Amino acid sequence: EELKVWVRDIKVTGKPAAMPANFKREPGIDYTALEIPLFGGDNNVRIAAINEIGASDQTEKSLSIRIVHNGEGALDKRGTLFLLAVGVDKYAGLGKKCNGPNGTCDLQYAGGDAQGFAATAEAEMSRSHARVDAVILINGKGAEREPTHANIRAALARFQEQATGNDTVVLFFAGHGENLGGQFYFMPTDVQSQSATGTIDNALNWSEVQAAISQLDGRKLLFLDACHAANSYYAKLGEDARLSRFIAFAAATGAQSAEESPEVGHGEFTYALMGGLKGEAAPKAEQVLVYDLASYVSKQVITRTKGRQTPEFIPTPGEGNYALVKR
Repeated sequence: EELKVWVRDIKVTGKPAAMPANFKREPGIDYTALEIPLFGGDNNVRIAAINEIGASDQTEKSLSIRIVHNGEGALDKRGTLFLLAVGVDKYAGLGKKCNGPNGTCDLQYAGGDAQGFAATAEAEMSRSHARVDAVILINGKGAEREPTHANIRAALARFQEQATGNDTVVLFFAGHGENLGGQFYFMPTDVQSQSATGTIDNALNWSEVQAAISQLDGRKLLFLDACHAANSYYAKLGEDARLSRFIAFAAATGAQSAEESPEVGHGEFTYALMGGLKGEAAPKAEQVLVYDLASYVSKQVITRTKGRQTPEFIPTPGEGNYALVKR
């Protein structure tokens, strides 16, 4: 009933096409022709059939073929850079139970991190994209730009509807996270702690983010800085990345807290990300590759925090070490 297509493990949209006139058909077999975008050079194309039972790739019965395309391919020309940057500084609904200003759960640099990362990513990555669609959700920017549960979900839903296989989707989250009842939650600004019941209302279940990412086409990158407390580490991030085929960067390991630097006005993780995208990750090259950025961020954060914080880089097998920034 449906065909899903990946090129170099990037989900793409195949367009229905006419069967070649000289194609030899076997009796009793239904055929479907698709026009599939390719990269220049070597392409591993994987096709999975979906019916009422499920996906053929879940039983490792998908079709994989190798195609070599001479010259520049359609996938070498990126379409839209979809960018969602969420930074939450204000947590009035969590009360005074944290180590923030005056005992509150407020943060100082999450909003600045989201804004700085978005500006850097747009400036550097836009050169290899035809257009940019950026949504920045931080406190103090008006009702439609506050980092609320509803606004985050709305942005994810819009990207899910509009992103195609030739696009790039970048998601950045900075704020509090917490594990509750075996589930990981990101805390939007309108989260509410119920002291009588010990529960938290309006938290964003990470399964909602995961579901949206899994439906997105194109290249997908996630930057997660939600490690400001011991209970905020998301242990299943690697599994999610593998299942939904996205590349993930996390600010710190489970035993650590993400540090913020008044000196630079950012979290150490975001400060390193911004520098790496600006070219510091590959100063002598004409492009910054995924693995260049990962190596640079890790070294910078470990050095600047004297080993107290170690970022995590979670690649997806077969996703490829592609260029994030081209000069």
